[in-house]
Amino acid sequence: PEAAAILGNLALLELDRNRPDAALGYARRLIAPTQEGTSQILAFASEGERLAYQKQQQATSLLASLGAAPELAQVVLRNKGLVLDSLLEERLAVEASADPSVKAVVELLHARGRQLMQRHLECPPDADADALTKWKAESDAMGLLVEESQRTLTRKVMGTGAIRRALQLTLQELQSVLPEGTVLMEFVRYAHHIGRMPSEPRYGVLLIGGLQTAFKDEKAGLPVWVPLGSATNLESQLEACSTAMRSGRKSDEGILRALALQLFAPVQKRLPEGCRSLVVCPDSQLNFLNFGTLVTEAGEFLAEHYSIKYVTSGRDLLFGNVGAPKERAIVAFANPAFSLQSVTTGNRPESTPLVALSPEHRGYDGLALPALPGTEQEIQFLKNRAHDWKLLQKEFVGNMATEAELNAVRSPFILHLATHGFFLPEIATEGGSKINPRMAGAKGGSVVLTNPMQRSGLALAGASNTLDAWKRGLVPPPENDGILSAQEVGSLNLRNTWLVVLSACDTGIGEARNGEGVLGLRRGFVQAGAQNLLMTLWPISDRWSVDIMKAFYEKAMATGDAPQAMADVQAEWLARLRKEKGVLIAARIAGPFVLSTRGRQSTK
Repeated sequence: PEAAAILGNLALLELDRNRPDAALGYARRLIAPTQEGTSQILAFASEGERLAYQKQQQATSLLASLGAAPELAQVVLRNKGLVLDSLLEERLAVEASADPSVKAVVELLHARGRQLMQRHLECPPDADADALTKWKAESDAMGLLVEESQRTLTRKVMGTGAIRRALQLTLQELQSVLPEGTVLMEFVRYAHHIGRMPSEPRYGVLLIGGLQTAFKDEKAGLPVWVPLGSATNLESQLEACSTAMRSGRKSDEGILRALALQLFAPVQKRLPEGCRSLVVCPDSQLNFLNFGTLVTEAGEFLAEHYSIKYVTSGRDLLFGNVGAPKERAIVAFANPAFSLQSVTTGNRPESTPLVALSPEHRGYDGLALPALPGTEQEIQFLKNRAHDWKLLQKEFVGNMATEAELNAVRSPFILHLATHGFFLPEIATEGGSKINPRMAGAKGGSVVLTNPMQRSGLALAGASNTLDAWKRGLVPPPENDGILSAQEVGSLNLRNTWLVVLSACDTGIGEARNGEGVLGLRRGFVQAGAQNLLMTLWPISDRWSVDIMKAFYEKAMATGDAPQAMADVQAEWLARLRKEKGVLIAARIAGPFVLSTRGRQSTK
């Protein structure tokens, strides 16, 4: 680590002296010790420690500041989403292990995780300072036990000498699987060095094509680096776009044009002739943008001109589950009975829906879960078509749509979940600091959720009963409380499940981490093993979403290619609605759906 730090400082010094070639020399020498350090960390560290270590690395920012595309491509392809990839690699090793001690550690890890989740919810009501201090110390101690189990499991299944598959990937290997006419867009948020002053956060994008692809003004086979400017400015635009998509009021479509000018116009100038397919790998806040909804100078959507697909890392085109599911079945959950009749909740004040939370309603207090009878139309459609698709069909509706039933699911071909999704973000205070969501108890106690994987989830049968219990200071057993957190999702058995559909509002949101994707439901389902994950970036329309979903299923089952089916259907609906209702309404209705792939795209 000291050698890497020194090499990084020397590179920065040469940048200050306006000697970019010398700086690049040091930056290249920095790559090897950084990778060695990463490899060692992955051999024993917990997930939290891995994330913290990755956050400190300098190589990406240095190479991006220098515009060194080939070296940057190698570093990004090996390190982006590396922590998630390492966890997936370990899960595969666990499943392949016949060692009974490995199974014992896994069971202990899951048990400790459930205990920690319950402990976080058991903040004592009316507690004085000493009691709160004791509660926090006990919670922290439980957290350390979870990390200890994670470390033990890693050492057992990977060993200290194992080199992770991601750290062995070469640029040429990735290029060999990119079809002609397809370009991978690897977005990077980095700290741009601007001299002796503090660095400035910026975005850029690596354009990677096949071995014979020649970008404009570049030799065949070489990647291209395209700077995109200030992260502060771009993220302000992204926030404005999110507001426009979520607002029911009339708004200006200019935000979609502005984002297209900033994000795609510089890219378009470098794309090779004949490029009609883009694989987008976003970073940080770009994870919450549907690139297909960007509007060109001609007033058309980008999706009308390019087939757009999504990955969490460029490695997803090579790695990921490719096997067949255990069961050729569609398993569907819809319209859960959020309030089970066997539990009395008493009178409740007027409430706010759990989905699409506004900044002033980011805790659990006063939240309600309105019924979703319209989702049963989706279930009926799947039931009617399952026989033609040669699939079994299982449905869980109302009281049967429980967390326990979902936990019992084992690698179906398709898992369809039509319910409410939620994410409770951190709340910025007037002083600029951030606090975590909390739910005030009946006597002043609170529920505090610090982990973004606990603040994100799905609501199943009995969820309203659990929310009411929390308000009274009670904590039902988390195994079947109707609140399925993203952390719990990661423990589902969806290995080789070809498609997971989250037909709910806001299922793709969460806490974005630079270089590591989104901590939320999308991360949980990838950890569980989903090959293709369809999610939403903003609230969906009850009127239109069923028809869009039907069109997607028909095309996906006919072609066997889920990402291409989503790209085609979304382009068709965006174009149709643009002509009928205008750009902004079309984006709001047809734009929230994003399908991220990792593994087998096609069943053919």
